[in-house]
Amino acid sequence: MPYLKNRLSTGVELRHLNTDPNSPPRRSLFDTLARPTTGPTIVFLGDSLTQICEWRELLGMPVINRGIDSDTTADILDRLDAVLALRPQAVFLMVGINDIAQHMDAKVTVQNYSQIISRIHASNPNTIVYLQSVLPTRFHGNEMNRQVRALNQEISNLADNKTFIFVDLYHSFLQGDEMSPDLSVNDGVHLNGAGYEVWKTNIMRFLTARAGN
Repeated sequence: MPYLKNRLSTGVELRHLNTDPNSPPRRSLFDTLARPTTGPTIVFLGDSLTQICEWRELLGMPVINRGIDSDTTADILDRLDAVLALRPQAVFLMVGINDIAQHMDAKVTVQNYSQIISRIHASNPNTIVYLQSVLPTRFHGNEMNRQVRALNQEISNLADNKTFIFVDLYHSFLQGDEMSPDLSVNDGVHLNGAGYEVWKTNIMRFLTARAGN
């Protein structure tokens, strides 16, 4: 009930621990799935924005979806071992909106981001991490989008354009100063089909490069 009440009142995800009945089974499933034995391993890692999409069908290639509804940067960090076990060639990471929604200290969020990419690099220095910017929102006030822009700046500062590559999705989803209603569903946070097509357009050149390696 706390999860449902907050989702209905805010339209923004909340931390799944002890509230979201869907996430523990999904996380447990990830811990038991076998690593693919053929082809490059490309992982999409994040919260519900990642989880919801049928990436294989959208992109036309065998990518692995490791999104979990309501995840924060701390949650990603906590479950990262299961992702590292896949020995990914590339990781497309998007997370942070739930940190903001839960009023987490911005410095902690950035520290978590730094630890995530450091652990990925330590596990496999050849893994490319695409740091996808957090998307704008609608109906949640200018302050939330101000925090999103500030976080995106911090995320971009972590990029070295070699191993860690910043991907600016934020500006492709804007209409005025907030999420375009043409690209999102009624909650102003999650995407519709057109929104995922915009996401695809922004990352396809990176995926094509990875598939060719």
